[in-house]
Amino acid sequence: MTRVAVWIGGAPPVEAATSSLPPFDLILAADSGLDAAVDAGVSVDVLVGDLDSVTNERMSSFAGEVVRFPVDKDFTDLELALDTALERGATHVVVIGGGGGRLDHELASLLVLTLNKYATFVCEARLGKALVRVVRDSADFVGQAGEVLSLLPLTDQVDGVTTQGLRWPLQAATLERGATWSVSNEFVGSAASVSVTSGVLLAVQPAAFGEPAL
Repeated sequence: MTRVAVWIGGAPPVEAATSSLPPFDLILAADSGLDAAVDAGVSVDVLVGDLDSVTNERMSSFAGEVVRFPVDKDFTDLELALDTALERGATHVVVIGGGGGRLDHELASLLVLTLNKYATFVCEARLGKALVRVVRDSADFVGQAGEVLSLLPLTDQVDGVTTQGLRWPLQAATLERGATWSVSNEFVGSAASVSVTSGVLLAVQPAAFGEPAL
């Protein structure tokens, strides 16, 4: 397994999200994600993006590889970093950031994770206190009783949705894009799992790295 971290800009990530990170084979920064990574004491291997928001101080002291794109480009810095991870054989990608900021940027950052071209690797994001996982087959979660786990269907239809360890279980359910009845489910213990037979879900654990969201 080739684990790749992608640090993104914006608000700094919460300490609880970064203190529990697994070891990585490659660490990327999307533009000003370099500032966030360095502030967290992380050494970045590759800096990717148009570099219009990373600080001059960090740029001047960066000794790693730089993959630079024009400011007038067709893709966000995060998508370019994910493409780089894909090209370098990633099998598991973790996106790390603080969340919040511009709503369009935040939505774009979540939706880009679900693109079909990234179906070859496991993808998750640690955004602020939240853990987000792209579920194309199955995923396991750790939490505490009463903690929220929401399932958001991102394709026209997600079939065979089955959960374990949640207060309102689903068994081979079908969720249509935009459906909200799978929002705000709850852990009944310390573990839960979600599986699908087709389609793509975003599973969001809003308080994975903070106080439980009720």
